[in-house]
Amino acid sequence: MTKIIGTLRHARTGTRRWTAMGASAACLAAALIALPAQAQSDTDAAAEDASDNDIIVTATKRGDGERLQDVPIAITAFAKAELDRSEFRGLESIGNVAPNVQLNPIGTVKGTANFTIRGLGTNSSIPSLDPTVGVFVDGVYLGTSAGVLLDGFDIEAIELLRGPQGILFGKNVTGGAVVIRTTTPGKDTIVDVRAGIETGPNYTASAVVSGPVVTDLLSIKAAGYFNKDEGWFENEADGNNYGGSRTAIGRLAFALTPSPTFSLVGRFEIGDIDAKDETPSQNRAIYDPDSFDVAGSRIGGADIRYKNATFEANLDVGFGDGRITNIFGWRKLDTAFGLDVDSLPGRFFEQYQIIDQKQFSNELRYAGTFGDLSLLTGAYWFEQTVEYFEQRKFGNGAAITSTTAGGGTLDSTTYGLFGSLDWKVTPEITLSAGARYTRDEKSAIVAAIRPGGCDFDARTCTYEFSGQDAVNGLTPKFGIAWQPDRDTLVYANVSRGLRGGGFNIRSAAVNVLPGPFDDEKVLSYELGTKLDLADRRLRLNLVLFRTEVKKMQREVNTVSPTSVIVQVIENTADATIQGVEAEAVLQAAEGLTISGNVGITSGEYQKIFADINRDGAINSADLNLKIPRLVPLTLGTTVDYRRDTRFGSMGVRASYNYRDASWFSDANVPGTKLQAANMIDASLTFDIERLNLSAALYAKNLLNEVTEGSITALPAAFGGPGATYAPLNKGRVFGVSLRFNLK
Repeated sequence: MTKIIGTLRHARTGTRRWTAMGASAACLAAALIALPAQAQSDTDAAAEDASDNDIIVTATKRGDGERLQDVPIAITAFAKAELDRSEFRGLESIGNVAPNVQLNPIGTVKGTANFTIRGLGTNSSIPSLDPTVGVFVDGVYLGTSAGVLLDGFDIEAIELLRGPQGILFGKNVTGGAVVIRTTTPGKDTIVDVRAGIETGPNYTASAVVSGPVVTDLLSIKAAGYFNKDEGWFENEADGNNYGGSRTAIGRLAFALTPSPTFSLVGRFEIGDIDAKDETPSQNRAIYDPDSFDVAGSRIGGADIRYKNATFEANLDVGFGDGRITNIFGWRKLDTAFGLDVDSLPGRFFEQYQIIDQKQFSNELRYAGTFGDLSLLTGAYWFEQTVEYFEQRKFGNGAAITSTTAGGGTLDSTTYGLFGSLDWKVTPEITLSAGARYTRDEKSAIVAAIRPGGCDFDARTCTYEFSGQDAVNGLTPKFGIAWQPDRDTLVYANVSRGLRGGGFNIRSAAVNVLPGPFDDEKVLSYELGTKLDLADRRLRLNLVLFRTEVKKMQREVNTVSPTSVIVQVIENTADATIQGVEAEAVLQAAEGLTISGNVGITSGEYQKIFADINRDGAINSADLNLKIPRLVPLTLGTTVDYRRDTRFGSMGVRASYNYRDASWFSDANVPGTKLQAANMIDASLTFDIERLNLSAALYAKNLLNEVTEGSITALPAAFGGPGATYAPLNKGRVFGVSLRFNLK
């Protein structure tokens, strides 16, 4: 692993990009200074009018946010207090608590997401495929699935949007979007220090200090996070802890408010994750799928380093009582990791990968109100370069006997123009219409994975393929909402979504070009209602949806005599997915809250374009396959009870979440079905208000359920019939945490 880590290199700063960004910022600043001040907008007033039981969401990109119950889309939101009570540690912590949502890791590589919403997800850690669920942090889109599932702290809110979100968020949100907001320094001084230990042992410590430096002008924030995980698993090969890692994250932020109508927020973050072991994975030819038994060769883990910066400027203007917002983002991600693919004690099949990614983006938008009309319009630019290198080593158990290598570079540029208009036809009825134009340009150079394809350590390749492609897409949305009173909302939406096409920079198939593969398009129909009942003690949200997918993109795994596992990206099929979602929150008594959710999804292929099961024919056998990652049933409930004590307060919380089984393999290969899971978590918290202290005892996965991030079938040569590479998630975990919170 030392050689891999040594190949990590610094980003080459693009002078052209920085010059363009500086010119854009100067023009924007001049425009902002020239515009007059604004009166309070409807959305700002709605945010201020919210009650204690309301959650304010910002994913609609209007003003300071809107009440969750006023937004006519399917959305689940988690405020900071809710995240704290659930002992939030990362997105996977809430991965199964919303209907038809799975925020799970792929498992092969630490920090890599494999998110699925409403049956639309990806099955790979390789950046050739764009995600179906977009992740946005402080308004900035993360261009790859790598480096997404990092440890979470200092989070203000998380919003999960279900269904295509093409107008506001562009391409690659055909399944939905995950919108994350970190805390912003403000006028109050805040000191938040936490420390904890859990099964492993796994140690965590974090600190956030935030407050004003110059009253009513400048506030700053400094935050740090450290985690050392000794490894939850036991390696059957040597009897020692397995799966350990170390994580360090640092953040700085400032909020500048030189006038009541203008603000500028800057955020800077750096992270370093060092996994000493490869991800613990199970070969089910020799180990029971219902066990946590794993054996690995300890070939080396992962090194992940990232930096990012975000600048958000807001100006309230008199034109339409509106707001102009500009968000610029930059990110650089370097990853290097090793996989013990055979999941056996000996050295039979090892894989090493390097992914270097850098991205720039900028969004300029305006939101305002003109009588009964509300307008949102803007422009977007995104540029990304991904370099990928892969080495595969094959051995006889005692030593490596042969090596193959390959890789490629993928450049992407996206431009977007968007706008939406809401018209209050009557005080109760609102009509909505909008569209987004997207141009997506991609180019790639590829060296197939083969003997001599690349010098992995030197990161030089013999590229035999180059290509470029561009697509223009229009994603409209139409909706109607009826809100006869504050406690009732009924809505219907029709929208399109676009997922970009591209090239496979992990090419290993003989006589198969790396691309281009076509873009994926979806058409979604949604009918929903949001109700506050029983004097607002009961909240009930219901949604019916149907999604039509054209040219579904899939990475289909197959077996090759030379490369063992070959990933081919194809537009495999047209499909339809439909379902129902329900969420409820009941204030059952003083201090007692009971919440629940149910998601039911079904889907089927309508037309087949590829030999998905690789039996040599495109026929009914392919048509009858199940859509991978589509979970037929999710459900969950949480009971949260809090009461005051003479020292402060005490809280008891318990949750149950069920996720049905689903196929991982597109070909539905036996042994590649992700297991159903019954997850029970519980916690007990004590708050001593006079000392600003709190303590929590908690348990996660009390039933010790075995869950996998993925399951890849291997040839029988690696352990026998039924051999797999199945990275496992942790089982039962107990923990304790302490917190000092001064604000």
